Amino acid sequence: MSAGKSNASSAARRLPNREAALDSLYNDISAKNMFPFWATSTDVAHDEIKQLMGTQKAVPHLWSYKSDIEPILFRAAELVTMDDSERRSLILVNPGLSPRRATVSTMYTAYRLNDANEVMPPHRHSPNAIRFGLTGKGNFTGVGGEDITFGPGDMVLTPVDTWHNHGNVGNEPAVNLSVLDLPGHRHRIGCRRPAGRGRLGLDAELLDEAQRNDV
Repeated sequence: MSAGKSNASSAARRLPNREAALDSLYNDISAKNMFPFWATSTDVAHDEIKQLMGTQKAVPHLWSYKSDIEPILFRAAELVTMDDSERRSLILVNPGLSPRRATVSTMYTAYRLNDANEVMPPHRHSPNAIRFGLTGKGNFTGVGGEDITFGPGDMVLTPVDTWHNHGNVGNEPAVNLSVLDLPGHRHRIGCRRPAGRGRLGLDAELLDEAQRNDV
């Protein structure tokens, strides 16, 4: 664990009334028809595995980035460290499809804020994904070992079942938007923490190890 990551985690743990603040954060996220990707079913009373699944249809809904999404992204970045979860993304949940994690019936969208120099381990999944850069110049997605840095207005493709990871190599927070065709998939996610090297740690040796350990 890097010193920066350890310090960030320790600082979050020392926040006054952190548990109450997390409860408040989760309630606000649910009220605004979003879902915290980093949470587990034991953390959040609104998780979909605790609710019945039925036949549902998407309904028109509008999220405001400035008033709904952006404030929660920054609160989450303060309270939820990479030690807590490597998936600190906000999924936009259509009220008509809730509690499914779906923005429309065939895909979902999620916003992610990466702190400066924050890097997550590699993973892969069966849904295809596209990433749009929104703010900051240091967004990156490492796709199959290739480091792709992108800024506002740029788009990166992550093909099905391709090993990749995300992060921020800049010195300021960076926000990106992901779109996945996940609701139509019975998806598989393989996520490991092999010790990487360099900026991404997604070299050929790491990919081989991740593939050997994949379930």
